Amino acid sequence: MNIDSYIDKLSDDLKPFKPFLDLRQHWIAIGLVLVAYAVIGVVWEEPRPDFSSFLGDPWNVSELALLLVMLVFAVRAVVLYAVPDTYQQNAYPYIPRLAATALLVSLVLAAVVKQQVMAEPVEIGDCLVPVVLIGLAPGALGLLFFRHKLFANGAQMGEMLMWAGLSLSAIVLCCACNIASLSHVLLAHYAPIVGCAVLGRVVGRFWFLRSARNPLAV
Repeated sequence: MNIDSYIDKLSDDLKPFKPFLDLRQHWIAIGLVLVAYAVIGVVWEEPRPDFSSFLGDPWNVSELALLLVMLVFAVRAVVLYAVPDTYQQNAYPYIPRLAATALLVSLVLAAVVKQQVMAEPVEIGDCLVPVVLIGLAPGALGLLFFRHKLFANGAQMGEMLMWAGLSLSAIVLCCACNIASLSHVLLAHYAPIVGCAVLGRVVGRFWFLRSARNPLAV
């Protein structure tokens, strides 16, 4: 068999590569997992007793909406980073940061309108620990799941993984905790998002590069 015939035979045996999930299926799969995880988290923490009246307040609705924006666009960034040749759409990581800024402004304005700015601080440990634990679980699983990929920007991938996880846990606590103190909400519910996002950025910068270079790395 000459070389040309051999090449023709090999090309005939080739089949187009089909990824396990396309981009839309990635969205659906991740969305279903996150919804199930959030429901379990709310059930575990027990929904706040005033949940119906909570949803009747426009300030609370805007708080939940901004958290959902943070979550959706953080997940969107993760999905795009995970699919080849889509990481160039790098505007998505900035949207959760802008939403977090808008959330801070919204919380302060709500506290001023409701005259809760000087509300007495309360214990933050009961909410801080669940926010961190519930949020770190999907973020850490994401780091493990994508550990053998070499991303163009591992730092942003790590940041978005943590941002998505902590945004989800903040939504859970928002539906479970009825403490309205501004200092409590900022320190126990939302400060962990920023802290873990910074941690994810630092970890992701080295984690993905190390794991991609060494397939046996854990």
